[in-house]
Amino acid sequence: FVIRKGNWKLLADENYQAMDLFNLAEDPLEFFNLVNEKPRLVKQLLQLMMEKLKSIENDPIRPDKSPI
Repeated sequence: FVIRKGNWKLLADENYQAMDLFNLAEDPLEFFNLVNEKPRLVKQLLQLMMEKLKSIENDPIRPDKSPI
């Protein structure tokens, strides 16, 4: 999963664990992973990601995910 807020881009795995954090304004080629240097920001972005995913799951016009 990926979420972006302003210049920050956070990548998370399938278990919603943060893997990579980049400041795209300072590092547009994503060389420097800041996930261990910015734990508060990681927590905020993961929370925002979870809120967005919940809103998608709760969307009344979202197609049914049951098997055909």
